[in-house]
Amino acid sequence: LCGRGAKVMALNRFTLILRNMGRKRLRSVLLVTSIAIAFFIFAVLASFEAGFNGGQVTSERLIVTNRAGASLPLPVRMAPQIAQIEGVGTVTHMARMRATYQEPTNFLGANAVDPRSYAAFFGDVYDFHEADLVALEGQRDGVIVGQALAQREGWQVGQRIVLTAVTETNAAGGRDWPLQIVGVLAGKSPSADTN
Repeated sequence: LCGRGAKVMALNRFTLILRNMGRKRLRSVLLVTSIAIAFFIFAVLASFEAGFNGGQVTSERLIVTNRAGASLPLPVRMAPQIAQIEGVGTVTHMARMRATYQEPTNFLGANAVDPRSYAAFFGDVYDFHEADLVALEGQRDGVIVGQALAQREGWQVGQRIVLTAVTETNAAGGRDWPLQIVGVLAGKSPSADTN
């Protein structure tokens, strides 16, 4: 602005944004609210991703699943083929089963694994005891349960439990899977999931 008594105002981007926001306050409030909601949704989705990955986001593990669905494992025969790929350090196989214990609303997950390769694969996360692995290898219906799960359910080593599968059937055609607890698995850090 020129002339006598005129105030000279330096217009920079910040001043321009503030003036424009002050012109239509409702539009500005809605804009700021929508940006805040977008950041909130991003944070929630990022926490879901961290939860689904089991807290192993910084891990160098690659989990490969069946293309027909994540709940279906790859065929066991593919493990040697995967192990031969350059850069692959350890391979393990895991078949997941969703089950309930005593109450139909008390859901938990059970994994059928090869004890040695599973211990090698997750040895940096969980504290595997040799005696537990030997007991698991020697007992077909043996199970090692997570420490937090054992405490929550009141389970002890040597106890027999029955899990009821949601979809999988046993050799007799039923959904009840009787198992004997041969060990309790503890995490090496407080963030390790032992449920």
